[in-house]
Amino acid sequence: RKTLQESEAKYRLLFENSMDPVFLMENGKFIDCNKAALEILRCPHKDQILGLRPSQISPEKQPDDRLSEEKEKKAIYFTYNERKDQFEWVHRTFDGTDFWVQVSLTVVPVNGKQITHVHWRDITKQKHMEAVIRESEELYRSLFNNSMDAILLTVPDGRILAANPEACKIFGRTEEDLLRTGR
Repeated sequence: RKTLQESEAKYRLLFENSMDPVFLMENGKFIDCNKAALEILRCPHKDQILGLRPSQISPEKQPDDRLSEEKEKKAIYFTYNERKDQFEWVHRTFDGTDFWVQVSLTVVPVNGKQITHVHWRDITKQKHMEAVIRESEELYRSLFNNSMDAILLTVPDGRILAANPEACKIFGRTEEDLLRTGR
């Protein structure tokens, strides 16, 4: 009995003191969460989260334009069948700010019930940086492709890695041909 109590106390400490948001779900609804979950959601009281479904603390649609409620149902169904899942999701704080998380779901049996352990890792900064890089690449591509000057990207041994349309026009060759022949 003492060993079981010690084990439960260790689990509770790990759950409560995790720096990442952690939730427990049953039948698709939150039944518990830690302090980090309250902080990321900017929620003052645990009671405001308990009983909610993940889609209820999410924008109506996810970035792929699918309804959060529909994606939630599929994720829960998949998780219960596979016993685990991992995916990216956009949630919304209680004050209306959207943020990205990587969600890890694991189904565990607890007292004859199927409880889902939910772990979030905030990836908002990573997603922001990906967007900045994507915009920078689009700007580069636009400048490269629309330049009135011929541009060849080469490596030290002289091989051509890319040629813009103006370079192809001047050399009278396709980009593929320039890349293949290297001149």
